[in-house]
Amino acid sequence: MEKAHLNSFFVAVLLLAAASATAASDAKYGVAVKVDKHFDFSKLKTYCWTVGWPAYDKATDQQIVAAVDRELAARGLTKLTGEPCDVIAKYGSLQRTDVDLDSEAFPGTGVRKVYAVGTLFIVLREPRSRREVFRARVAAPLGSEPSKRAAQIDAAIARIFKRYPVERMVRP
Repeated sequence: MEKAHLNSFFVAVLLLAAASATAASDAKYGVAVKVDKHFDFSKLKTYCWTVGWPAYDKATDQQIVAAVDRELAARGLTKLTGEPCDVIAKYGSLQRTDVDLDSEAFPGTGVRKVYAVGTLFIVLREPRSRREVFRARVAAPLGSEPSKRAAQIDAAIARIFKRYPVERMVRP
């Protein structure tokens, strides 16, 4: 191979590697779920909560807990105040600010459009071993109006539980 072609080849490989690294680090929104395939979710009857990484806002914390309670109850689980229970639940939430790199920079400042993104984790663990049997994560841009966030939280948790191994129970 000629030296010029060899140099072009290495530049192309470096550009592909850089593009792959950039693509891998891009923010991805949506739901990701990991389920222990060796765990029998159909045998679960009860759950209890443990401390996780709660939302800073008390109303948001209560809403997340209520939405998870609603989804687990719809799958036949009964909430207990503490152990012993069949599975232990906890959640974590965080909020970050993303920058829209495709937006036009504001004149004079160079600042680009920013928006809030919320991430919510829900983890269910086996009480004895503390082994994770269900882990879900959802990330989504948050609406600018706090009043609309309640609907976003409910929708996000419903999306998570669509991927739960046991379907909703049909109530008469």
